[in-house]
Amino acid sequence: MVLKKLICAQFFSRGYNMASGGKETQTPPDEDGHGTHMASTAARSQVANASLFGYASGTAQGMALHAQVAAYKVCWKTSCFGSDILAGMEQAILDGVDVLSFSLRGGSVPYYRDTTAIGAFAAMEKGIPVLRSAETVVLTKSTLANVAPWIMTVGAGTLDRDFPVYATLGNGQKFTGVSLYSGRGMGEKIVEMVYNKDCKSFKDKIEEITESLAKTIDDSEEGTTAANLIEKLSVESKNTEDKQEAKEASVSSEKEKGKTEQQKKLAARNSFGVDNGSETDVNTSLCSSVPNGTICCDRSSIRSDICIMIGDVRTHSVSSSIFLYRAIDPSGYLTGLTDDDEEVDEYVIQHEKIRPYTRKWEPGVMDTINELDLVVKQKDFGVRRSCDVVHDVPAVFFSTGGYTGNLYHEFNDGILPLYITTQHLNKKVVFVILEYHNWWITKYGDILSQLSDFPAVEFHRDKRVHCFPKAIIGLKIHDDLTVETSLMENHKTIGDFRDLLDRAYWPRIRGLIQDEERKARLKMEKSTLLPSSRTMKKPKLVIISRNGSRAITNEDSLVKMAKSIGFLVVLLKPERTTELAKVYRLLNSSDVMVGVHGAALTHFLFMRPGSVFIQVVPLGSEWAAETYYAEPSQKLGLKYIGYKILPKESSLYADYDKNDPILIDPSSVNKKGWEFTKKIYLDSQMVRLNLRRFRKRLLHAYLLLRC
Repeated sequence: MVLKKLICAQFFSRGYNMASGGKETQTPPDEDGHGTHMASTAARSQVANASLFGYASGTAQGMALHAQVAAYKVCWKTSCFGSDILAGMEQAILDGVDVLSFSLRGGSVPYYRDTTAIGAFAAMEKGIPVLRSAETVVLTKSTLANVAPWIMTVGAGTLDRDFPVYATLGNGQKFTGVSLYSGRGMGEKIVEMVYNKDCKSFKDKIEEITESLAKTIDDSEEGTTAANLIEKLSVESKNTEDKQEAKEASVSSEKEKGKTEQQKKLAARNSFGVDNGSETDVNTSLCSSVPNGTICCDRSSIRSDICIMIGDVRTHSVSSSIFLYRAIDPSGYLTGLTDDDEEVDEYVIQHEKIRPYTRKWEPGVMDTINELDLVVKQKDFGVRRSCDVVHDVPAVFFSTGGYTGNLYHEFNDGILPLYITTQHLNKKVVFVILEYHNWWITKYGDILSQLSDFPAVEFHRDKRVHCFPKAIIGLKIHDDLTVETSLMENHKTIGDFRDLLDRAYWPRIRGLIQDEERKARLKMEKSTLLPSSRTMKKPKLVIISRNGSRAITNEDSLVKMAKSIGFLVVLLKPERTTELAKVYRLLNSSDVMVGVHGAALTHFLFMRPGSVFIQVVPLGSEWAAETYYAEPSQKLGLKYIGYKILPKESSLYADYDKNDPILIDPSSVNKKGWEFTKKIYLDSQMVRLNLRRFRKRLLHAYLLLRC
């Protein structure tokens, strides 16, 4: 773009600074060229003989050739913050722009909570038209965003050109593809075709880097600073490349090792109380197509059952039943009759039972969950209860009983399965809850509002007959604390779930940020010192502090050591009543989280991808630590560091002989079952860190943040 086109460029970052510490260099130029691309599309002057690698030659131009551009940067590498967006839009209005155009991904939220809709309304009142992009993905039903009536939503058209390339296999079979390569042709020579899946992945390269970091730290002397290590790494970085060939030669043996590790994992799960059934599963639906007037139950998963009822669905809470009424079968035959040992109702066509909770493999806890009777009856005979409340959207029935009260189980057994089961319904769903808790609704209300537009129904206390066109009873669940993309409609990921958390907590976080800004201004007004723009921001390290079992007994010394390395240290002691938005606010802006294995580590879901998660692994908890937190955190994109304590770092060292299997062979103790493992290792163990040893993990984390 010619310089005279750009008449001003500003950036807005106060919200970003408050939420994430403002580590990114704050200047108007954008990071990835997206803003420049959009400005050029809007107002680029004509450029003759333009092409893309020699393709599509011609004259390139924007839509408004003679317009000038005022650029307002409101987004940063990690995210865009509503306060910054509003500040930028307000400044554009004050500057008197003629047209306001922006390309920001939106969402389906009420207008009063939609930051850009609010800003656009203010622009519209000043006579400034606002143009906003539609989604850049393929649109399907009910997915269009940015649809406020005072905004002109603009979508891309179809491409009017193609860049074909033709590949001929050795057997003569031909394929047509796309390529932007315009160099020398390959001629008739047959070359090897490489399947990208077999190539070294980005993850493998990152693992090589972290291995190098860990070795550098382990070889360092006590008292080594992070700056010393960074300098040392710059000298040794070439060593990683030299090891590449040797590592590739061991690929096949690593694959075999991986198979062995998976077998060990399944065996460990069995010893911890889970039936050693198939883990491949689990959620391939047997009920993808359900005829009207029938029930389909998928009981193939080791973790949960799920039933679907389509048609005239009516609740009857007094009898813990859900009825489905259908017209009599024209053939005169009944299908799916009740079991022989049940009392037969002559009008019953089908009868199923289900406990809608996601720990099917634990009979003890499942016995505490209310059982529902799902009954299909003939519509034209017998008593049919009239509807007190008629809904035009489906219902999802689930329980908040069982282990609810434990943060890990609240997310793993409840919130994540609820997301997996209902996200594709676009909030057009009613939640009907068994073992209902008011505190649970309050605690997770922000998340529930992102999954449903309707108030939840307390099944057993609400005696009214609720009528639905469809009911889903039970929840789908994938692996521990994760979302398996291959099993999801719309290919959603655990990252999409975290985006939902962003949307859920942002309104509350915005209020917290405003309070902090106000307090900071007051403090600054009272202070005679001016802030230094050259002060380097310290990375924030949050320590999850425990009381009782598995507490770090030398936590104060740990804090001092972390500060000496260069961290800004915050202690977090979450309680059951702690507001989740405040925890999310803290961890979303942190760089490192440290904690001993336990339910509170579920808060890793609140951390930004790229942050570092250090889990202190007590004796006897290696399998659980790896399965419940290490693997899921890496799927979320966190940089995980595990710290397995030595027997001398455990309080059990003083309680048992040094050769006792409890200290030297925890896996043999694990085989005695979950209850025994829990009693010894989870309920009776404290941790006193070897600070010299643990310091290396903190230095490792510090360096990872610089990579």
